[in-house]
Parts: sequence; C-alpha cells; structure tokens
Amino acid sequence: MDDEEATGEVVPVEAAPADRQGNLRRVFEHGVSPFLFGAVVGAVWQTFVTPTLGPNQLPNPVHGALLAALLCSPLAHRVLARRPMDEWWEYGVGWAAIAIPLSLIWTIPGPQAFMCGGYLFGVLWMSITSAWSIGPKPPFRLAMWHMIGVGFGAFLGGLLAYGWS
Repeated sequence: MDDEEATGEVVPVEAAPADRQGNLRRVFEHGVSPFLFGAVVGAVWQTFVTPTLGPNQLPNPVHGALLAALLCSPLAHRVLARRPMDEWWEYGVGWAAIAIPLSLIWTIPGPQAFMCGGYLFGVLWMSITSAWSIGPKPPFRLAMWHMIGVGFGAFLGGLLAYGWS
C-alpha cells in the first residue's frame, strides 16, 4: 500500500470558468433571489400586518411570504425556472410539497416553530443551495428550492423587522 501511495500522482481537478459562472448564476436565481423575496415580504408583513392581528399573531410573516409566493408562482416559474408553462403544474406540486408543511409548522405555538421552521429549514436551504447549484433541475425541485428560500427569508426578514420596530 505504501508503494502505491509513493508512485501515485495527485492531479487537482478544477471546474471550468464557464461551469463556475453557471453555478453562481443558478445559486443567485434559485437560492438568493427567493430568499430576498421572502425577506422583503416577511419584513413588510411584520411591520404592517402583524401589529393589526390579534393575540395569536396568525398569519405570521412566513405565511404572508408563502401566500405572496403562491400569487407570484406563475411568474416565478416563467422567470426563474425558465420552463414552458405546461410544466407549471409540476412547479405547483413542488411549491405545495414545501409550503403546506412549512405553513403547518409555523402554526405551532412556542419555540418548536422556531426550531423546525427556522433552524431546520435554514440548514436545509443552505445544504440544498450548495448541492443543487450544479446542473439544471426539474421544476419540482426548483419549486422546493424556491419555497424553502422564501420561508427562511421570511423568517429572517420578520426577525429583522421585529428588531428594528
């Protein structure tokens, strides 16, 4: 075994610059832009809508961002996913696969929603962004990636707005 290690040559493999540019573009389109959309909607929701709600504070900023993402989902499918509109149903199923459980998690009172909806989805969003940025993805996966980004962004945007108000 030592003989093999001594004679073997290690050749570093680097991604081509075009691949790197494509990966960065995909990260911005599918990871960062939905996150920023969620952060802006979550902050606006926390600032203007949450003070008018009753003691249960529902719907919260994550619910508001998911609703806004639902209303904008045909546009997101067309602009971000860049797929034909006949595949929108697959994008919608991916949206629902994340938005419905995430919405249910955020109705749980207490710190459980912060742990599941905030921390868990934040880690999931970061790992998906790093793993799925290579190569094109089907609409179902893109919608999941977008909705996790919107939910996590709304959580952080709502926290930021709450801290500043």
